[in-house]
Amino acid sequence: MTDERLTKGEIGNEIGEVKRKADEYSGSYYGDSSNLYDKGTKYYDIEGVAPDTAIAIEERSGEWVKAVYLNEAPFHWTDLLPYILLGIASFVLFIILSLRYARKRETRQY
Repeated sequence: MTDERLTKGEIGNEIGEVKRKADEYSGSYYGDSSNLYDKGTKYYDIEGVAPDTAIAIEERSGEWVKAVYLNEAPFHWTDLLPYILLGIASFVLFIILSLRYARKRETRQY
């Protein structure tokens, strides 16, 4: 984090939010976590600055501070959770549609 305050004119699109708190005992973190900001705190692009260099954090409504990118959050298995759930849902849908198709074929043959 920096002490640099940003104006509304410097703020771009919302790019994410804090989704979890960093573990205060072990210091471990992953994904969109923060040890400083609460869940739901919004992240924004800064006009003219690449998001992998710096982003804006909305500290309070209408007040943003610049956060400079220093290192990448480590990988955690929950980063894959949406893809795992989508895969399971696709597989279940495939099975249901296959069974319905097979049942219709059986009823047509006399």
